[in-house]
Amino acid sequence: MFSAKKLFLFWWASIALCNYAVAADHFKLCIGQYKGNCPSAPVDGHFKCGTKEEDAADQVCTIRQEGKLTKRGYSIVPVQTVQARLCNYSVFLVTCYGP
Repeated sequence: MFSAKKLFLFWWASIALCNYAVAADHFKLCIGQYKGNCPSAPVDGHFKCGTKEEDAADQVCTIRQEGKLTKRGYSIVPVQTVQARLCNYSVFLVTCYGP
C-alpha cells in the first residue's frame, strides 16, 4: 500500500511531466522586404527577404538556459504568401516545444 506522501509525490511528478510535455511558445512570423507590408498583421517578428522559414524558427526557438544556448524543436504552419516585386511576403506560425 502507498503512503499519502508517496501518492502525493507521484501525483505531483505526473502533473509536472504533463506540463513539461505540452509547454509551447507560439510566434507569428513574416519574411519580406518591409515589416509594415506583411500580410496577416500583426506579426511577432520580421525577417528580411531570403531568410528561410526554418532559419527564422531556429532563431525564435533558441533559448539561453543555464548559460548555454538550447535549440528547441518546432513546427511551422504556413498562413499566407503574397507576391511582391522584390521578394514574396510569407507569414507563418511557429510553435516551439520543450523547456
